[in-house]
Amino acid sequence: MGITDYLVLPFKGVLKSISSYRFFTGLAKNKTSKCSKILKNSKSLHGLEEVYTGLSPIHVIIRENKEDLLKVLLQRKDADKYINLQENKLKWAPIHFASSNGSVSILNHLLPYRPNLLIKTQEGLSPIHIASGKGYIDFVLKLLENGVHIDERDSNNWTALHYAASQDFIELIEKLLQKGAKTAFTDKNGLTPLFAAILHGHINSVQLLYKYKDGHKGESPLRCIHWAAGLQDSSILEWLFNQGEDLKQVDNSGAKNTALHFATLGKSGQSIKFLLKKGFDINVTDSKGSSALHIATIEQDQDIIKILCENGAKVTLQNDEGLCPLDIAESLRNSRLEILLKRYK
Repeated sequence: MGITDYLVLPFKGVLKSISSYRFFTGLAKNKTSKCSKILKNSKSLHGLEEVYTGLSPIHVIIRENKEDLLKVLLQRKDADKYINLQENKLKWAPIHFASSNGSVSILNHLLPYRPNLLIKTQEGLSPIHIASGKGYIDFVLKLLENGVHIDERDSNNWTALHYAASQDFIELIEKLLQKGAKTAFTDKNGLTPLFAAILHGHINSVQLLYKYKDGHKGESPLRCIHWAAGLQDSSILEWLFNQGEDLKQVDNSGAKNTALHFATLGKSGQSIKFLLKKGFDINVTDSKGSSALHIATIEQDQDIIKILCENGAKVTLQNDEGLCPLDIAESLRNSRLEILLKRYK
């Protein structure tokens, strides 16, 4: 080992050696020959780390899509030592960066070295989840070809289909469904990919996944209509209604919350107006006798309060604790709410 491998360079207090400095500055300046020489001549690549991240050469090479340099690195006799390396602040392995870039070419270079295709990041994501979340169809298909299960779960039990649905990647959703992805699989909150699409407001994905009835319920106490009601845009709620969904169904938590309660919690004036247009009882209560106006008052949302009151919400309706919305406003010591509610008393 040469003297430069021992000298510590005080470059922002992070770079550990002159070799590190030369390699990563060379990489940043696209000096391929200089970087190739360091990769070939260094006895070990351990200790070469990028500023702040602690990433090794193989991580940064893949992150920057430097395919020629990756070929050089993989020709080293100790190349296998770096394939699954996660000793960095991000706890990412090289395959994670490849999946983040969606580079099938990079993946093809790594595959002969048997990378762990199921290796997880600190956040519990494996390569198929990262690639699916970015819509990289070819990369996902390549992982599947090499034995990755299509319904591989992350730490929250999300599958590739959850990620594709949450980002509205229609073509990827279609490919996953063709390959047999399960639409009924639920995450830790009991949500199926359909729910992921609803929560993120992606009506195209909702329309596609809604065709698969086993994904309609999940294990959440809330139904599709409840999640949709909480969105600012009421288009998904309206579409679900047109498919025959019952707007008046209550959740299964025992709280007997309705779509109107969730629309109020979500501060969705559009959803509230749509529900009322369809004949929804504005004074419907939950299991504790609270109406949407009770909730809006607790949330101190004047805009929603106005919408509810202007459409007949009762200011004096008492819940099971004997409190009406006006009482709640007084207990909150919010004079503006009191004045507003008294206007409709």
